Amino acid sequence: MGLVKSLLKGAVGVINNVSPLRRLVSRRTINSYAYKSPPRPRSVSMAADNTTWPGLTDRQYSGRHLKRAIGGDAPAQPEMTRVLALFERKSFKRANDTSLLFPFFAQWFTDSFLRTKWEPDDNRSFRFNESNHEIDLCSIYGVGEVQTRMLREMNGGRLASQTIIGETWPAPLFEEGEGGLAMPARYRRTPEIDED
Repeated sequence: MGLVKSLLKGAVGVINNVSPLRRLVSRRTINSYAYKSPPRPRSVSMAADNTTWPGLTDRQYSGRHLKRAIGGDAPAQPEMTRVLALFERKSFKRANDTSLLFPFFAQWFTDSFLRTKWEPDDNRSFRFNESNHEIDLCSIYGVGEVQTRMLREMNGGRLASQTIIGETWPAPLFEEGEGGLAMPARYRRTPEIDED
């Protein structure tokens, strides 16, 4: 085992010291991982049930891995009550070795580039996305000026926040209002209103 380890270490040293060889090995290694999944664009997307030019070139259509299954090809769908039962918490078990920081960060991170286009409930098709396909920190800066004003304090460059038991948290999305929860007035601001 020691001989194999020393031979491997020597081979890595030779590869690292010969620039053309290092580039070749790096390229081959990276490509072997990168091409494990099919390259883009995907042959099917939410543009149509078959491969189309807009589906291949227009990035506003969300891609999908498989063609839509219709009729007898579609898998049987279980009753909604059975699905909900899978996610129902039977008891609360408090974790002592973690916090909500990771899921909060993961949601913040993925929400910045997995953005399904908002459509009214009766028109919801989930076909389109509003992603620019970049990790652009829009969760901090917003995707436009109106959203930026919703996220920021507009004083000193700080994010809007609230203090709960001496700790800083993101600003609430809703506040208690007449008849229940309501969107805070600051979220309804627009640049035109603010300039008046």
